[in-house]
Amino acid sequence: ITLGLGYRPHEYRMFGIEQQQRVRVLEDTIRMLELAWTGEPFEHRGERVVVRPRPHQRPRPPLYIGGSAEASAYRAARLGDGYLPAMPGLWEIYAAECQRLGRPVGPIPPARATLFLHVARDPEQAWEVVAPHVLYAARVTAEWAQERGTGGTPYQDLTTVEELAAHPRFQVLTPDQCVDYVCGLPDDAEVVLQPLMGGLPIDIGWAGLELFEAEVLPRLTSAGRGPTPAEARAS
Repeated sequence: ITLGLGYRPHEYRMFGIEQQQRVRVLEDTIRMLELAWTGEPFEHRGERVVVRPRPHQRPRPPLYIGGSAEASAYRAARLGDGYLPAMPGLWEIYAAECQRLGRPVGPIPPARATLFLHVARDPEQAWEVVAPHVLYAARVTAEWAQERGTGGTPYQDLTTVEELAAHPRFQVLTPDQCVDYVCGLPDDAEVVLQPLMGGLPIDIGWAGLELFEAEVLPRLTSAGRGPTPAEARAS
């Protein structure tokens, strides 16, 4: 489980929470989860609560903290089992704070390769279809980040198909190009597909997933870059 503060003012209003209370709410949530996962009775808002069965993982599922500002790195070092930073430079702050507190440093998160990957027979034609949706998502997410007033975002306020196609983290590729692209990434790289990004029509996103599954994934697996047999069965 990965927890973050959120940052959009209207979302706090929707739940009747003052934005200034968000750190307290997050920390209370973490404490509640830790108590619930023990399987033993505990008090929550004046009620006696028991949550069973207990999680399979012992002593509990790993709990990660996510964020895009320095404060999230310090919070993850203090409260989390790991950290998923959204921006570069934050992991080093987290690791140093863990060492200062005498707490174990969580697993190094994967290097982020793509924010959007789509596989198509004709990438040039596919760009014309997917670009309006991806541009919308990138622009709106960049605008939302400004509401936060702190931290950053990997999304940019892109305006044209040409800008989008030139951005290294948005990729529309043929199956052959996709295999070459993934095989050229670091071993720990994380490739994100997002087949419904920005309201992309289901049939378009599904076609890209099917092409990836049929013509890319088997070749990546043969090259040692796909899921292990155990991971494939689990999915």
